[in-house]
Amino acid sequence: MPNRSPLALAMLLAVPAAPALAADYYQCRDAEGTMIYSDIPCTNEGELIKARVYDDRAEEEVAEAAEAPAAEPVEDEPVVMVEGALLTAEVRQAMASLGPLRERMLEHHDRTGLWPEALADMDLELDSFNRARIERIELAAEGVIIAHLAPRLGENRRIELDPIPAMGGTQFEWRCIANYPQEVLFDGLRDFCQSGPVKGAPVTPLSVSSAPAGEAESQ
Repeated sequence: MPNRSPLALAMLLAVPAAPALAADYYQCRDAEGTMIYSDIPCTNEGELIKARVYDDRAEEEVAEAAEAPAAEPVEDEPVVMVEGALLTAEVRQAMASLGPLRERMLEHHDRTGLWPEALADMDLELDSFNRARIERIELAAEGVIIAHLAPRLGENRRIELDPIPAMGGTQFEWRCIANYPQEVLFDGLRDFCQSGPVKGAPVTPLSVSSAPAGEAESQ
């Protein structure tokens, strides 16, 4: 049976602990009659010892922590801009993530004959979309969707989706416009979106994409 000597027990009791830590130890005699101490019950008659360790230093540390001033809020981390081919992929994914919204828009129009004015009209919330790419969604007149993209995809960058009547007005096709230079909207196979201004936000070169919106619109 594993055992601990009196010295080992003393070392255990000397270990700093929380303000109050209870443990059960047994005082037993082995086959040779030697007194041993262990946290394992005796196989024969033995005495149970309740050992409680107390360290007032732990209590002082708790009190000091309670009196310490609250930590100052951590400033927001700087936005890491996405560039190059990764930016093209991110913009394409942002546009694709609007697919369920386009479907809900068409279903609402088919059912009511009107375009919805808010996400709530379709039982949707902004959190239904990928917030890493889309910061805000605006529903304009005639079913136009304007997605305001996250700052890491460029300052004041937007995607506009316009429902264009087709098949004699019985169906709609979606036209995509984004205020990126056309090279961003080419995925290596085709242009997946047109380059153009979106609701007052002009097309700006990537070199000035981080300029404030007012400066960009004045160019």
